Amino acid sequence: MRIFESTVRELRMLHDSEELKCLEHVSEGYYQAVQSNHQLKKRLLEILPKEGIDIVEKMQGNFTDKEILAGEIYYNQGFCDAIRLMMQSLTWESVRR
Repeated sequence: MRIFESTVRELRMLHDSEELKCLEHVSEGYYQAVQSNHQLKKRLLEILPKEGIDIVEKMQGNFTDKEILAGEIYYNQGFCDAIRLMMQSLTWESVRR
């Protein structure tokens, strides 16, 4: 099998995995962050009034949106860089001395 086909097959198996639907099962760091957020939210509920909680949740949503957009920008730039590198390597001719 060619390397491209085997790589695509492996990536599909990874991304189609049921495990990725629940990231807490895949990453210990992700699990710890989720648990920490739950604890912090409980603490905030004890300290802040409902209006304060709403503001914090809105801030968290805005931050999440910002991080998602930044991730998409970096992903797209990385993809473009990878395609450019592949095209350069395919058109590269060795120099004989």
